Amino acid sequence: MLSSLFLFVAICPLFSSAEDVSINWRIQRYEDMIASVGDKFTFNWNSVHNVYTHPNGGCSDANSIEIGTSSGASYTFSEDDVGEVTFVCKIPGHCLAGQILKVKVSNPSSPSTDIPQTAITNGNFETLVAALGAADLVETLSEPSGPFTVFAPTDEAFASLPDGLVTCLLEPGNKDTLADILKYHVLSGKVLSTDLSDGLSATTLNGDDVVVDLSDGVKINDSVVSTVDVMANNGVIHVIDSVLVPSDIDVDAFLVSCRDIPETAVANGNFVTLVAALGAADLVGALSEPAGPFTVFAPTDEAFASLPDGLVSCLLEPDNKDTLADILKYHVLSGKVLSTDLSDGLGATTLNGDDVVVDLSDGVKINDSVVSTVDVEASNGVIHVIDSVLVPSDIDVAAFLISCQQGEGECKEVSTQENFVLSDYVAKPWYIHMQAETQYSPPEQNYCVSARYLERSRPSFLWKYTVNVQNQARVGSTDGRLVGGPLCAYNTDSSDPAKLAVAPCWLPKKVSGDYWVIRYNEEEGYAIISGGQPTIPSGNTGLCKTGTGINQSGLWFFSRSPVRNETLISYLNDIAQNEEGFDTSILSPVDQAGCVYDENYRRLALLGDESINDGLLRGSAV
Repeated sequence: MLSSLFLFVAICPLFSSAEDVSINWRIQRYEDMIASVGDKFTFNWNSVHNVYTHPNGGCSDANSIEIGTSSGASYTFSEDDVGEVTFVCKIPGHCLAGQILKVKVSNPSSPSTDIPQTAITNGNFETLVAALGAADLVETLSEPSGPFTVFAPTDEAFASLPDGLVTCLLEPGNKDTLADILKYHVLSGKVLSTDLSDGLSATTLNGDDVVVDLSDGVKINDSVVSTVDVMANNGVIHVIDSVLVPSDIDVDAFLVSCRDIPETAVANGNFVTLVAALGAADLVGALSEPAGPFTVFAPTDEAFASLPDGLVSCLLEPDNKDTLADILKYHVLSGKVLSTDLSDGLGATTLNGDDVVVDLSDGVKINDSVVSTVDVEASNGVIHVIDSVLVPSDIDVAAFLISCQQGEGECKEVSTQENFVLSDYVAKPWYIHMQAETQYSPPEQNYCVSARYLERSRPSFLWKYTVNVQNQARVGSTDGRLVGGPLCAYNTDSSDPAKLAVAPCWLPKKVSGDYWVIRYNEEEGYAIISGGQPTIPSGNTGLCKTGTGINQSGLWFFSRSPVRNETLISYLNDIAQNEEGFDTSILSPVDQAGCVYDENYRRLALLGDESINDGLLRGSAV
């Protein structure tokens, strides 16, 4: 009689989702079903049956758990059931005859990403994610490791740290310090907001404790928790508004040890012009570690602004590099001279060979310049802030300015592309076929030169750049060493979208260099780019050129194709020279033959190219 029951086979439907499912519980063949956490299965029957769960998934299980022995028995799935649950009837022979049901259980509300991926997806933790990568902690906090509790500072929290601290921490030499700080934000185990109590002390992964304060909202140490219980599949994130710093880390002392003189000047924020001048005079490297120690009498931006009109821009021109370097060296002593080492009437020889004199009769003066701040320490020396620019006695400023400004106005005012649409321009890669020599586009890098751009969904932190720029070139040949790096750009003239400026992303906009789109035709696939208005006449030709230094320099012919088109290049040359007055004799060809462009080259450059840290001021305006 039992065997005849096998002749009756009913197929149960496959549920994609259910809240309350009624099961006609009898001897029959059941196909697997699916359910979600929180769903309820009710088992109904008319004959003699019961219902049990069998953890081992078979008909016989010593660890079976009774659900019910009368019709109407029900079971609600919990998180512990995620995976598979097997229901059987234990009446002898019933399970073997087919009265067994397997249910696949999932939890749709359960997060599918681990802590690092959750932070990336959130969008408010770009700096934290970058720091985890620099400290080699991404894998540590990723599945299958965990569970963890992370107190996650937002990008704004990192931005509120002292100037230069984040950049300093991200340097490879400071990896251990960065890891120590990041581990101070992580607890072992999953601690939800409901588990917190006032005064609770918890030991972080770096071995130090953090303290919970519930007296006014929720705080971890002094940091306010703005969002709690951001779930990940290997833990939980609580969002905080400031970075937690272990008590054994002296931030001020760390910054001093980390930043050399140029970096200290950049971080200070009052020496934008001085930093630009050091770059134009090729003195950044000379004053950077490991060189030194030095003592620098540093004029503020206001000090440079008080110079005669046009003098600073004149000094920054490449042809006046030697004069600029002479003036800057007149502000530098060899050796570290603190304020306590100064004496009235002291004469000290500067790096340009001339002496400066200390005057302590009324405050502190160097020659006639008032020292407003003393002993700003750096890792390779000290800076004393002065209120005016020191000028060597052998430089006649008035005569120099007149000679510098001769010929001004002889260059034709160039035009930029009308109706320029940035989103179209940045939509695809550009390949450079002709370029002028500049400080960051030397002839040995005229191989496989390309540029890519990306409009940011929101302006960058600190300096509010709106466009990401990524350049690449190869050195010496088309299979030479890959160089290039990330820059940032923004529109400088709201009435002319074709006028942009570009700079390393960590520098303020004040020191960015012009990037003008002179011509652009998407249909023909070309563009002419200039480093701003050409101001240097080329003899009596009536043509002009830009400089060859860091800013206001360069001329490029772009194409959407890496294949060289001599007809197109001739056409662009005619526009640049005959319509806009550029001296195109400064252009050199770029070898694109055989170049291989990897779609992932931007990532490769950012993650490991040895050229990324070549100098304090790097990048070209391509």
